[in-house]
Amino acid sequence: MNKAIFDDCVINPFITGLKILALYREYWRKPNIQRERRHVHPFTHDYQLVGFFDGAAKERAGGSGFILYLNKEHFFQGWMGLASSTNNLSEVTAVWLLLFWAHRMNIKDLKIYGDSLLIIKWL
Repeated sequence: MNKAIFDDCVINPFITGLKILALYREYWRKPNIQRERRHVHPFTHDYQLVGFFDGAAKERAGGSGFILYLNKEHFFQGWMGLASSTNNLSEVTAVWLLLFWAHRMNIKDLKIYGDSLLIIKWL
């Protein structure tokens, strides 16, 4: 998927699915391999006031995006392209966009999820 984002290539979803299936078969279906397993708590929510953010950068160009679920049927999303960016700046911009629009909508209680440990510790 990074190729579609950063190299502006059109990727067939069927090919992406085949790649995922091949990785699954290669890694998880091999017998007798010791793997490190982490316990991940199940993610359950009712899609009410939940926000997700993510940012990425490559070769000094980056982008940020977020999605804010208001309920099961309605969500608000936004994104921004960033010239001359780092990955941390892209992640910070993504969470800033999420918080900015949540504030504009007068949302007081919001659960936020993202994949940047740096941002999560800051929050």
